[in-house]
Amino acid sequence: MKKSDPLFRAGHRKRLGDKLLADKITDYELLEFILTLAVPRRNMRLEARRLLDKFGTFHSVMCAPVERLMMVEGVGPAIVKAIKAMHRAATLQCYEQIKTKNIFKQYEQLTNYCKFIIGGNDVEEFHVLYLRGDMSVIEDKMHSIGSDRHALIYPLEILRMALYLRAESVLLVHNHPSGNPAFSEDDIKTTAELYEMLEKNGINLFDHFVVTANRMISIMNTHLLDKAKKKSIPE
Repeated sequence: MKKSDPLFRAGHRKRLGDKLLADKITDYELLEFILTLAVPRRNMRLEARRLLDKFGTFHSVMCAPVERLMMVEGVGPAIVKAIKAMHRAATLQCYEQIKTKNIFKQYEQLTNYCKFIIGGNDVEEFHVLYLRGDMSVIEDKMHSIGSDRHALIYPLEILRMALYLRAESVLLVHNHPSGNPAFSEDDIKTTAELYEMLEKNGINLFDHFVVTANRMISIMNTHLLDKAKKKSIPE
């Protein structure tokens, strides 16, 4: 039986589905299976391989911008819609967890959520997560969208929103499309200024994350914020 035969395709999809239910499916096979649901009359093995070769990981395929997905040979609107539906479902699942539980106890879900929302973007996007006293998320607000190298931060707007939402802490998140997760001097300086403004109003700056497609770096873990605050203290 030829691989182009409809009976072969149906049998192959069944084998993939059985592996999925048995939790024995690989990332490549999972992507292939999802694509067959979008385009049931075609073998999606080649398209799945091309997507993974292009973007590197299953996660990066989900997070890739629509325009870049459409540039992959054999990928059309139906495939892109399936990928973005999968991306949206994964994002919502993570968001539901951090909305109802302490983010310290859901740190993996928090990391995944931050990567899902902006990790694959071609331009910088700045988000602020406003937190309750129990460290669950009140709301994620998209603060600004910039260029491929810069997104502006408006500390006063963040303070006003924190007071409006009665947030006790805020978490800053922005992406670096270049793939370099290092904080810039401007990132550090503006974070230090915001830290002081929030502190004066009884609000804690929980952290500031820089996100790429595959990594997330914390400004608190690097101790860069401590150095910036020391520099701002007059001698």
